[in-house]
Amino acid sequence: MARRAPKNRTGNRYSDRLCSQLARILNHRGEPMTALMIYEAHCGRWKNNPTRNELSNYLGKSGYFEKVETDGPMERGGVHIWKLDREKCRRRGWFEVPMQNRHVNDPLPLRD
Repeated sequence: MARRAPKNRTGNRYSDRLCSQLARILNHRGEPMTALMIYEAHCGRWKNNPTRNELSNYLGKSGYFEKVETDGPMERGGVHIWKLDREKCRRRGWFEVPMQNRHVNDPLPLRD
């Protein structure tokens, strides 16, 4: 049986569409946000919304977002506050106008 081509051709494990949308939300706001705030901003702007569990997985595992701090009692898990890793997102071309979606290992130098 022939191997099927991967859906995501940019070398990233997580959806480029959703990661770029989350990056644009955090970039537009300009300050760290909780997952609930990010979820509400995403639901008000786009149609295909992730579940809250998917959103938490993207924030924690994709590598484009950093956990700033945790608020609340630690015995109940607390609330994580997330910020954007701007350098990684700029390398992907997500802040360009029009938006580009470069490969993860793109050798193009950054423009300032």
